[in-house]
Amino acid sequence: MNLCTTTKICLGVLTLTMGGLLYILFRPETLLIFHVIHQMGLSDSIEVWRNSAADMRLPEFVVFNLPAGLWATAYVLIINALFASQPRWQQLAWASVIPLLGVLSEGLQVIGLVPGTADGLDALCYALAYLFIWI
Repeated sequence: MNLCTTTKICLGVLTLTMGGLLYILFRPETLLIFHVIHQMGLSDSIEVWRNSAADMRLPEFVVFNLPAGLWATAYVLIINALFASQPRWQQLAWASVIPLLGVLSEGLQVIGLVPGTADGLDALCYALAYLFIWI
């Protein structure tokens, strides 16, 4: 399957947006992004969205793991589109950066070299994003 450049970019923007919405609507407000939102003067608007989604109960995987996979997928799709005219090895090399860094960071969290809590589902989401390199 070979998707056209425009389709890849549109899918990339869609997956980026979906990941962002999951993060903004369902993650705790103690995260750094909410400080940025407040500084931008968008807190009231975001609060309206969060309140309208407050009754939705999503699986933990969707709230805590899927956004990272969606963002990595967005990166892969957009890079693939931007490098469409380049040799295939360059497309693969550039598109693999974020998925590989994601998996690597999860592994380094396990041994304490990177701060954070290692999560196998995060690593899986990053790895699955890598599959989109091949479309």
